Amino acid sequence: WMENVHQDAQHTIPMKRLFTQLVLDRLIRLSNYEFMKEQIPSQLHSLLPPKPIPNESFELHQSVHSLLPFITGKTRVECSAVRSELFRMLPNESSGIRLKVLLQSILVASSKTLGHFDIISNRYLPLLMELSGDLSIEDERRTGCVLDLREFWMYSAMHVSYFVGRYLDLKLVSRINVLNAFIPDIQQDIVDGMHKLMRIDTWECVRSLVVRVFLAVTVAKKELATVAFEGSLATEGEAEIIAERIAQARFNVKERSNECEELITIAFSSLLMTFDRIVKYHKLQMSEQELDASLIRVLEWRISGMAREIARRDTEMCSIALIAFKESDVTAFETKTFELYEELKRIASSNLLKSEKP
Repeated sequence: WMENVHQDAQHTIPMKRLFTQLVLDRLIRLSNYEFMKEQIPSQLHSLLPPKPIPNESFELHQSVHSLLPFITGKTRVECSAVRSELFRMLPNESSGIRLKVLLQSILVASSKTLGHFDIISNRYLPLLMELSGDLSIEDERRTGCVLDLREFWMYSAMHVSYFVGRYLDLKLVSRINVLNAFIPDIQQDIVDGMHKLMRIDTWECVRSLVVRVFLAVTVAKKELATVAFEGSLATEGEAEIIAERIAQARFNVKERSNECEELITIAFSSLLMTFDRIVKYHKLQMSEQELDASLIRVLEWRISGMAREIARRDTEMCSIALIAFKESDVTAFETKTFELYEELKRIASSNLLKSEKP
């Protein structure tokens, strides 16, 4: 490892350093920070991730500390009482702000043990779902809740990944909210945005999100196949019930496919626009002293790699998503971005042709 890490100075992208950092992060999840630090040479300590503790500089909403005694410890109360207290504390605020305060309170209360989050969130799940509202209606305040989570646990990719998964499972935020939180518009503060994109949790959560939507489509299609098979064996008396089940299964496939296509379209758009802004930023720099050039190379590699990975997953859906790009957006791309866009279309179309061969 020592040889590999030092040799990277001669390479365009420090693959070995990145790999070592990722391995150390995974090992700490299976063990603990102090133990791992003792096991590796001191020269590798700089590659360790930060100690996985909450971000003490994270600015909590002023009502969080007042709400905490109501949701944890011996003074905790039931869901209806917490709802009354939350509305009393924030009488004129929106549901988005109340959700923000409640989730921040639960994050603080569960900062020592992951299991505490499950216990507390399940206890107040009716209130959480009420405040999160209809996920089909996009709300930036839910994206804000994901951003709060990222900042609160900015030193632990494991905690971010776990809690994002729980937010999605409990239907507190949408997949689009998560995607927008992890690949935001970096135009306003591109340097800070690039450093956030370098975090391990960014690509771990984006990959997990993509896997989730494709898996949902696969499961829906399998359920349809199962119901259709049962229909082929159904008696005349069961025909009506089976027909209803098949209709519902087909509806589910269509719904999951539409959700997947929407997410993939937004993902490609976010990845390509972010890639283009980084290319433009690098091009406009008079010198490379302001920002390490290797950081830009790594980000270009990460973004293009994630886009290629998505393009290979479902060729038909990805082809549709890429074709949906506005011509005005494509023509505004830098040459490097346009080449990536064309490559993604080739990947999707070539795999589609292979899948259609008898």
